[in-house]
Amino acid sequence: MLTSDNGGLLRKNTLKSGHRPSDIYRGGKNQAYEGGNRVPFIVSWNNHFKHQINESPVLGLDIMATLAELNHIEISADQALDSSSLLPLLEYETQVLDRVIYTQSGTGKEVMLIKDGFKLILQVNKSDKINHSQTPIALYNLNDNPGELEAQNLITKAQYQPKIKELATLYHTTRKSGRPTTFRF
Repeated sequence: MLTSDNGGLLRKNTLKSGHRPSDIYRGGKNQAYEGGNRVPFIVSWNNHFKHQINESPVLGLDIMATLAELNHIEISADQALDSSSLLPLLEYETQVLDRVIYTQSGTGKEVMLIKDGFKLILQVNKSDKINHSQTPIALYNLNDNPGELEAQNLITKAQYQPKIKELATLYHTTRKSGRPTTFRF
């Protein structure tokens, strides 16, 4: 398995040279955008996994559940709560894991969740020390807009207000429930 911890660094000299460490994705390390979170994840195991390219979002945390399942090791119910086995993707049982992905960015104190290709970015009230107060600041359809172009931010579009409410409610419900943040439906 080969991966990285988070998106590319956006250093002035790097950008000035024309290099775009996040490719088509907006942002970089510690930012709420895909450029701050998307990294390659490469798995190779001769004669076990066939070659494939899959765009399903996964987390580095998923490595634990994946290795445990491969080695027939049971993880106790109170451990690795946010880890999901990737074997269904790696063994072609499915193309997408049906789950919600929750992440956070450090620089802007934002939280993000992705469900069904829609990504909601919530701004945490910086004076709220227990992170209970958030305001939706962006909604992107990553299926149509993987680069999160600001011109395609759906946050003010009337037809997307129910989606914003659904995702914000899901975030708050999950947070209050204490259940894992990468749960499957």
